[in-house]
Amino acid sequence: MDNLLNTNIYNIMIQTVNILAMLFQGYCLQSLYGNFLESKLKSRQKTGCIITVGWALLKLILSYFFPSNYDSVKTFAKLVFLMGILILAAVFLYQGTMVLKLYLSVTFMAFSEISFFLAYMILILGNRIFSFWTWCINKGYIISLSSAETVFQMTSFMLQTFVYLGFSILTSFLVTILKKKYQKKDYIMQKTELMFILTPSMTGLLICIFLRMIIVTVEQGVPVLLYDRYPLLVIVIPAVLILSLLSILYGVKLFQDMIVLNQERQRRVIMEQQIKGLQNHVNEMERVYSGIRGMKHDIKNQISVVMQFVGQMKNKEDIGTEWSGYLLELNRSIDKLEFQFRTGNAVADAILNMKFHEAKSKMQNIRIEVDNLIFPKDLKIESYDLAVILCNALDNAIEACEKMSVDAERFIYAASFQKGKMFFIEFQNSFSGSIRKEKDAEFPTTGKEDKELHGIGFYNMKLSVQKYCGALDWEIQGEVFELTIMMKNKESDGII
Repeated sequence: MDNLLNTNIYNIMIQTVNILAMLFQGYCLQSLYGNFLESKLKSRQKTGCIITVGWALLKLILSYFFPSNYDSVKTFAKLVFLMGILILAAVFLYQGTMVLKLYLSVTFMAFSEISFFLAYMILILGNRIFSFWTWCINKGYIISLSSAETVFQMTSFMLQTFVYLGFSILTSFLVTILKKKYQKKDYIMQKTELMFILTPSMTGLLICIFLRMIIVTVEQGVPVLLYDRYPLLVIVIPAVLILSLLSILYGVKLFQDMIVLNQERQRRVIMEQQIKGLQNHVNEMERVYSGIRGMKHDIKNQISVVMQFVGQMKNKEDIGTEWSGYLLELNRSIDKLEFQFRTGNAVADAILNMKFHEAKSKMQNIRIEVDNLIFPKDLKIESYDLAVILCNALDNAIEACEKMSVDAERFIYAASFQKGKMFFIEFQNSFSGSIRKEKDAEFPTTGKEDKELHGIGFYNMKLSVQKYCGALDWEIQGEVFELTIMMKNKESDGII
């Protein structure tokens, strides 16, 4: 009776540890899904609970009602069925691309299976403890049969507990590493990229399926472990599994590096096109502005002469009065050719004037202050580099102000100063207080849908600034966005 009671307690303890391990596995699964996908349910916690409990129940049901009994066909069928349920759960409970759901499901299955076989090595190596207990019995150190049975059961329980614990910890560690390595979660994978990143996971999963099919063979009604027949597999199999894990993780890192490299190439191509177009525009602007200044000066002199002539027409007072009014109006029209802003740089004046009217057309209540934005006469920064900085900084500021509520205070402030050979430009603008920034990203993320053609303003400014041994920095003070640009006042070295 005591032996039966001990056996029941032992089985209950083992099943309890098993259930806890399966629940923790389910928690790791929902953590992985939740990090990459948006829940279709209103509550993310509810979705997480469904995945956690569902995974544990599914594993327990399959083990109780569909035991494989060392049948390779049943083992393969169970894993395929489990994979199918996993993919369906991702489809019905989470929003996201099917490609990403497929990758996450296969990779988690690979992590789970590889973790199990690596943790299983604890049990294989721990079997030597049973040999030690057998030696103790033969030597008479353990006399009682019940004591021997208790020792064997406790040893078996401890080993299996360590297996489940190692299994759970390793799975959690791998999921955490994947979430950390896979940073570009918004990137939409193409089919070729899916095959590249999915192949290591699928290979690792198939290796584990193969091991489950051959790890135990039945000879004359007695189960025999493959490790007992080929002892060297104790080293070979863990090595293969570890290499499989490394291929999965390094595959993810390589894939992310490729995304970053392609994005940098796209930014560089677009930036070079913008710079080229902007340089031509600036040259044309300087030419037109120079012509307008000369023409304005000449016309004002001509108007002054004509007005004196008209004033001398004593016998034609009516004609003189009419001509004087006309010429005064013409003089006021010419004065409108003057830019509203005077910074000491023609290109900067033109850009500020253009952006001012653009901002006013979108937001009547915006306040723009650039009185302290002064450029010295000996400024050696190229006009098109200055245009890149001003255009992108002002565009970002206008866009941020435009997203604010109608009643909010909107303002843009710009100033500049020089310390020795270093020239500083500071921008401040109001914004909603909410900003998007990817992890480890240098600059804020664009809120526009077309991320390939937008969101590169900061990178364009950075490349222009670096040509003058400079740098740019940004920070947030409450609901004020501050951008500081520092450049050395010297000729460009031509590096783009």
